[in-house]
Amino acid sequence: MKKAFVSIFAALALTGATFAQEDEYEVVEYEEVVEEAPAQPAAAPARTYTTTSTAKAAPAKSSSDKPFFGIGLDVVKAIGGAGYLNLVFNLNPSMTLTGIFGLSHHGETTVEADGGAKVDLGDDYTAIHIGAGFDYYLPTTFAPFSVGGEFIFNHYREDNNGLDFNFLAGLHVELAKNLVLSGKTGLNMEYLWWSESDENNFDFSRFDWGIAYKVYLTWFVF
Repeated sequence: MKKAFVSIFAALALTGATFAQEDEYEVVEYEEVVEEAPAQPAAAPARTYTTTSTAKAAPAKSSSDKPFFGIGLDVVKAIGGAGYLNLVFNLNPSMTLTGIFGLSHHGETTVEADGGAKVDLGDDYTAIHIGAGFDYYLPTTFAPFSVGGEFIFNHYREDNNGLDFNFLAGLHVELAKNLVLSGKTGLNMEYLWWSESDENNFDFSRFDWGIAYKVYLTWFVF
């Protein structure tokens, strides 16, 4: 009996020790503090660059795009002493409209004899030229090629006028950005009429025609 009691007591003691160890382990497990590694310094923000490639690129102009307005000079007329100014409007890639304006003054001729006498001939006048022209550009694989025409009213002096009709074909070469040299050739027809007074009044008229050649230098402003 005594041995049985001792055995039971020993078993209870062992069981209690086991529970105590489990409780101790649980306490240790719950009380365990996990030390975190020291925080790394924050990485410097990556350098960014703003480039034009990130922005929406403007559409590139095609080779057929043309500026709208230009100012031109008739080189042949300028060499001859008559200033012709052209105002050029590109209505579309295939059609150009030109306003033509010219102004020149012819001075009075004076004749002086050996004896010192002078005579003024009274032949001075101011000429005004107003007209319009057009060019139609044909599709080509080389320099731009156009066909067109011009109509110009010429007023030389009182009762002295003329009309020019030019039918032209030409090539256009861009010497620099927006600076175009145009060479044209074709047919010119001119009708002239004037009056002269002596003892009687006389009315004259004349029709001329021939080969026309033109050289224009045009700077397109915008």
